Formats: sequence, C-alpha cells, structure tokens
Amino acid sequence: MVDREGRQKLAEVVTEEYGLDKPTLVYYNENTGALIVGNHRNKYIRVFKTTNM
Repeated sequence: MVDREGRQKLAEVVTEEYGLDKPTLVYYNENTGALIVGNHRNKYIRVFKTTNM
C-alpha cells in the first residue's frame, strides 16, 4: 500500500507468505471489497476478501 503519488510505502497488505512473488497487477474493487493480485511467474491470480473500513 503506497501513498497517492506512489512514493511512500504505507503498509504491506499481502506478503510472500501468501504465495506471491513480485506481483505484476493489483486491483481493488470497492463494491465487493476484493483485492485481486496477479502474479506473473506463476501465471495465476489471487483474490483476497477485505473488510470494509
């Protein structure tokens, strides 16, 4: 998770322990609360359900 300018790292939402290595795509759907992460090396996507704040 980075700031609006993409310069400062604010938090790590998903780490390598979830089976991700150098994710190439990150998308957050506000309607469903889903964080979708694409991983180039393994050629699959992971969908994480988040809680609404």
